[in-house]
Amino acid sequence: MGRFAQSRFNLDQSTDDNVSDGTHDGSVDIIRGATGVFNPAVVQEIRKIAENSPVLTPEAMARVIVASNQALFSDVSGNTKGTVIDRAKSAGEWALMFCLLHDDNGNVPIDDLEALCRDARVPHQGKSNLAKSGTREWIHYTAVITAHIAHGQHSDDAKTETVEAMCSVWGEKNGGPGCGCDKCAKEKPGFWDNPGPSIQRSITTLGNELKGWFNFH
Repeated sequence: MGRFAQSRFNLDQSTDDNVSDGTHDGSVDIIRGATGVFNPAVVQEIRKIAENSPVLTPEAMARVIVASNQALFSDVSGNTKGTVIDRAKSAGEWALMFCLLHDDNGNVPIDDLEALCRDARVPHQGKSNLAKSGTREWIHYTAVITAHIAHGQHSDDAKTETVEAMCSVWGEKNGGPGCGCDKCAKEKPGFWDNPGPSIQRSITTLGNELKGWFNFH
């Protein structure tokens, strides 16, 4: 997703391995990085993981990222397994797609995602979304997608590693656009006020289960 990500945020911030240019192991390669060719089979895998819902929620996006990071559909994508850092990169890259493509409920219509990747066609809501979007919304999406990934981890150590990877890749202290983990958000009073609808639903669903990693209040 690097070609679209570059157009909104500078994701390729240095030569460090812990930053993202949209191309890395375990990424969700709807567009093949080397050739730029649209891969419809990956979209079909996304639809399966979304349980044939017409939209991707942040929670469903987290499941797609984890599956791709584990190379569970490498037979159609050709990708390889990624690391926890690669997973953090994917969360931020796909948060950008949420900022661009989200519908009135804050979710990404999969048909619009497919049209963007296949035809480079931005849906009707895309221009208005970009006019209203900013770094704060992007951090919100990155954080809740990461929180859903962390929630699926079986140990506190794995949860900590997931959140620390997000902060390492995207945190302002590391030269990134920003991070929504507990430590970083504490430095921004009111940071979680008035989130978008799907972000709010994720916050409600997760509740206090990730307290210490995220404080959504």
